[in-house]
Amino acid sequence: MRHFFTGDNLALCVCKTVTRSVWQHALITNQITEKNYVSNGRSESGYVFPLYLYPDADGFNLSTERYLNLKPEFLIALSKKLTLRQSGKFGMPEGISPENILAYIYAVLYTPAYRERYYEFLKYGFPRIPLPIDLEHFHRLSTSGQRLIDMHLLKNVPKPPRHRFEGAGNAAVLADRNYPNYQNGHIWINSTQCFTDVPEAVWEFEIGAYQVCEKWLKERDGTTLSDVEIRQYQQILVAVAETIDIIAELDMESDK
Repeated sequence: MRHFFTGDNLALCVCKTVTRSVWQHALITNQITEKNYVSNGRSESGYVFPLYLYPDADGFNLSTERYLNLKPEFLIALSKKLTLRQSGKFGMPEGISPENILAYIYAVLYTPAYRERYYEFLKYGFPRIPLPIDLEHFHRLSTSGQRLIDMHLLKNVPKPPRHRFEGAGNAAVLADRNYPNYQNGHIWINSTQCFTDVPEAVWEFEIGAYQVCEKWLKERDGTTLSDVEIRQYQQILVAVAETIDIIAELDMESDK
């Protein structure tokens, strides 16, 4: 994935085929990822769509500039819908950045009404993105989508952490089928230590095939969490809660 070697980039990860009864298979990344990033199912392999494409440094392409991974036809249609003229080397709608468009797309993919309405199509193909109603609608969704992107990349996560790490012990995640587990608002990583005040909805929240908060801990079975990892997990808990709130806002937006 040379598109992440050369410079900063973002990519949308989705599955082309989904076997689950709900479609929740979209996640942002700013790093090289493997095919199970979104789902571990054999038929639910992930595909990566970078925002920018970089030329092959070992090839015969003399250009060293990145180019935008959005079809010109889409940019033309979007510009007409927003009643904005196209400008710049990419032909972007005036005043709109590629990152704004990616954020809009991300918000659409996390809108409950979109996931439910187009589920039968999403099961067997890549998502198709509807154009916004108007410029105001685009900006609202783009703003929500950027908040989602920030949370999923653990950027600008609200502080201080809402969830304390309590109990005596060495912060070891037990390699045991009984742990980690969720009880009465606490996430237990062993018999004596837990993260506190976690809503059940946060613990159960899923992206793709993964229960986010459980998966992160299970990947660390048998290891001792460092102070950095404890703080990171506290951030993840907050980011998931924020994600749930943003999805609720998008659900209300779709009712307008």
